[in-house]
Amino acid sequence: MNPSNASHSPGSGSVNISIGGNLNGEQIAMGHTIKQTQITNPKAEVVSDTEWLQLRQELDTLKAILRAYAPTEKQGEAIAQVDALEQAITAGKPDLTRMQHIKHWFAKYLPTFTGAVTSVIVHPIVGKIVEASGQVLADKLTERFQD
Repeated sequence: MNPSNASHSPGSGSVNISIGGNLNGEQIAMGHTIKQTQITNPKAEVVSDTEWLQLRQELDTLKAILRAYAPTEKQGEAIAQVDALEQAITAGKPDLTRMQHIKHWFAKYLPTFTGAVTSVIVHPIVGKIVEASGQVLADKLTERFQD
């Protein structure tokens, strides 16, 4: 943010400001009797309770599939990976690196289930959560999981 021109004429009640640059996520205030509101958790506004429930159901369904069809010796670790995936998605800022590692774990140890895991990662609700954390992160999600 670069304030390129700001002026205040004390007696006139006039305030003029000109700002240049990227203002993504910035707040600016100038004038008299200013009230500002800042949303500190945009995910709460962007994703509804119904969508959160749907995401949890997707994760529960994935766990049920793993319990039913994954080799017994890998089930515990696979369920732990899905729990870690849930944490990576719902963290204050979604952890794309962790999500990618989880996908790679499934590709290496349980490749049959990689598609199911990827379908959770690229789910539209996950996209909304990531977008709420910023466009750069949303672009990285698309870049990492578009295959």
